[in-house]
This record gives sequence, structure tokens and C-alpha cells, in this order.
Amino acid sequence: MNRFLYILLPLLMVAASCKKSESDESDTPKYTSSTSTVLVSSFALKPNTKILAHLDSVYFTIDTERMMIYNADSLPMGTDVRKLQVTMTFGSTVSSALFNIPGRVDPIRYTTSMTDSIDFSKGAVTLQVTSQDGKNTRDYQIMVNVHKVDPDTIIWDTEAITDLGLESNTTIASTLTDDAYVVLASDGSTTRLARTEKLLVPSWQIKDVTLPSHSFRDLTAVGNTLYCLGIEHDGANIGTLLKSDDGGESWTDTGEQWHTIIGAYDTDLLGIARGAEMGADYDASTFYFVEYPDLRTSIRRVPDGFPIDGMSKPVLQSSSWSVNPYLIIAGGKTADGGITGNVWSYDGRSWGLLSSSANKLPALTGMSVVPYYTYTVNTNNYRAVRSDALYAFGGFYADGAYNTRVYTSADKGLNWELADDRSQMPKAIYDKHFVGDAYIENATLSRDAAMVTAHRVAPTKPITHWDCPFIYCIGKVTGGSPVIVNGVHQRLMFIPVY
Repeated sequence: MNRFLYILLPLLMVAASCKKSESDESDTPKYTSSTSTVLVSSFALKPNTKILAHLDSVYFTIDTERMMIYNADSLPMGTDVRKLQVTMTFGSTVSSALFNIPGRVDPIRYTTSMTDSIDFSKGAVTLQVTSQDGKNTRDYQIMVNVHKVDPDTIIWDTEAITDLGLESNTTIASTLTDDAYVVLASDGSTTRLARTEKLLVPSWQIKDVTLPSHSFRDLTAVGNTLYCLGIEHDGANIGTLLKSDDGGESWTDTGEQWHTIIGAYDTDLLGIARGAEMGADYDASTFYFVEYPDLRTSIRRVPDGFPIDGMSKPVLQSSSWSVNPYLIIAGGKTADGGITGNVWSYDGRSWGLLSSSANKLPALTGMSVVPYYTYTVNTNNYRAVRSDALYAFGGFYADGAYNTRVYTSADKGLNWELADDRSQMPKAIYDKHFVGDAYIENATLSRDAAMVTAHRVAPTKPITHWDCPFIYCIGKVTGGSPVIVNGVHQRLMFIPVY
């Protein structure tokens, strides 16, 4: 389902990488006979380790159409650019090259042996180049861009879901169908169904519904068909598998008794059931993997250490070491009553233990896991490279304490590490003990609305809009108030560059 929104966000930042959406022009520079005689063919900063390591390796774009010279990958926040020395080469011999610096009366003449430093902190410096015969003159605008904010921070926030009209003691579950986010919520007396096509600016369509059960959990979608477990009384471990083919307005009893719905794989619903509810052919105290529609011939015992409930909602992954896409789940409670931090994967045929190294997640129930991105900055040239990553957060330890840390995996869930401080949730959020289900939604950001105060240059190809993925989590906080937690990596909000 496509979710592209045009929003007006004040981007007080500089350019970095995000998915481009418009690219029609050629990359080939267009030179004329007049510009060729005043062409700047290379531009670099001279090394100065007192300012920044590898300063001379920072890459500068020379835009001969717009007569601009700039570093698209900006320097780290706080870099002092008041006294920088430069080196240049030209396409042919020139008679003069003068730097006109904002706030300075006299220009600085460029020579290959110059020792003068240039102040780039007050805005664009104008470089005026004159051809050898004096007939052609061109002005270049030179910017040395520096991040105004830390680009590798994830901004986290929360927003109450007031449209539900349920403010406390709420049971809430959510899922994503082929065309909408669906939420079931109940405060014990009223059960409401809410749908919205987007979470960035949600437009909830809300209806009161009646379930054939006291309560519910484990809401899951297979295409546009909804499933949940109907719970007959508080604290029940077994639920009736309920099904809805009309978006959640009416529900039917499938006749199956399950312990947990794990999630969906392709067209199958995956779950766990106890033998006692499956019939005389099964060991009553043993847990089994089950599917719906029920495929009894493929039922297998749940292995030791596998979570029977409390695991994260599954995340679909693909990898070069797996022929088929696979689901992963993290954490949960095992059949012996213990809590695990292991990650398990399912490839359409069987489950296997994925996180077998020492670098595991802590043992938690109720974690949120979501695929997102991390960035690695090359300290030789300060270019940022985006990589896929998994994020895990929230959940509870065995003693009931809330997990306040965010963890990341750069290898599809095999190994995990504590995310750096810039990715952690603020205390104001984790103090509320949020639990919920995580999703990724693309927002389409607009260049026209951006306040690009630190990067006043257009890329070689003009970009008017680009996709920026946000993390959204639907759930509740302490006291049962329904909320949405959202997060976005600041680099993803920057105007894309080449």
C-alpha cells in the first residue's frame, strides 16, 4: 500500500542521503567557449588537523551550470570554518581568481602558494575568475557546509490517540492490512474499531463493534482478512481464533483454540496451540506450531527455548543466505516460564534459532522490532553511507521492570548491540512504559517547504520531493492510554544529494 504524503516540515539541516523521486536531467556538464576559459576543474581544502582530520579529503561538487562549488556531505556539527586554506586548479590559464568574502572589503587573490585563510562562516564566498585574455569573467558561489544539528540523531515523540474516546485501562491491538492500519481497542465496556490509511496525519474512521468474546488479543491481518484471539475471561491463556472478512465489523468463530497468534506468512496465519485443545492425538501438555487454514499434517512440536507468547510481532526479512523471505520474532516467554532474548526465524517451512551468538537482546517480553536504517560516516571524506538495520525497544524484564534501551542489529538479527545515545528514546517516553506494534511509513517531503538555511545549493538534478521513512508504533502507555510513538532519523529528512 502506497502512503505518500506532502507535508511541510522545517528542515533546519543540510543535505544528506534519502530516496530520490525525480531524476530526469543528464549528469553531463555543458560547457561553452566562454565558460571553458574560466573553468574551475578542482577545489579542495588544505589539511589542518587542528580543525578536522582529513580535511583535504572532503569532496566538493563543482556545478558549472549554476556556478556553485559546495560539499554536499556536510562537515560535522561544530566544525570551525572561519580560517580555511584552499587549493584549486583551472581548465586553462587564468589571469586572476579573487575571493570576495562577506564582511571583508578587500578580496583575497588566489595563488598556488597562498597562505591566506578564508572565512566561510558568514555565508557563500564569491570566487571571481577572469580568463587569461581578460575577455571572460565568471563568479562562483562557494559554500563549505556544516551540519547545524547532529544528523545521526533519531527524533522520538508521542501523540495520544484521542479519537478513540478511550482514555484509560485500554486493551489495544493493531495490524496492517493491504490498504489500512486497523486498531481494536476496548476499555472493558466499549470496543471500538479504528481504521486509517496513514499514521503521519491519521484520519481515523471509528465504529463501535461487538466481539463474540469478553476480550481479545493478537490482532493480525492476512491480506485484508483480520484474525484475533477472543478471550473469554481475564487472564485466560487460551483464546478462540476469530476471523473477520469485512474489515473487523463482524467476527466469526473458526472453531480453533490457540494459545498465541504469531503472525502471517504469505497467505497463512501462524500460531501456537497446546495439545490439550487439539484433540486426543496430541500430548496435552505440549505446545505445537499451527497454521490457519489448519494443516494438521505439518504440525510440529515447539522446540525448547521457543517463546509461546510475549514475542515481538514478526518482521519480514530477505537475505542472500536465505532462498525465501523469512520472518523473525524476538523475545517472549517460553513454555517453562522463563523469559528469552533470542531471535527466531521462519522461512515458510520451519523455525530456526537465529541469534546464536553472545551478542543477543536482553530477555524481554513485549518488545517492538522494526526494520530501519543506520548511517556510517567515513572519517576520511565525511561521506555518510546508509545501511539496513533492525531496531528493538520497549518490553519488560522478568521482574516486571521496563526496558529503557534501544538496540540495533546490522546483520538481519544475528547480532545485536546497544544503540548509541543519539538513537535512544528520551526519558519522557520510556518513563511511560510504552508497549505496542511498530510499522514503517514513507512520508513525501517537499523541498519547496524546507528552510535550507545551511545548504543553499541545488543538486545537479533538481529534486522537489523525496521519500522519508518514519517509525510508527501503535500501543498504550502506563494506565492504558492509547498513543502513537514516532521516530525519524534526521539524515533521512535532509534534501537528497548526489
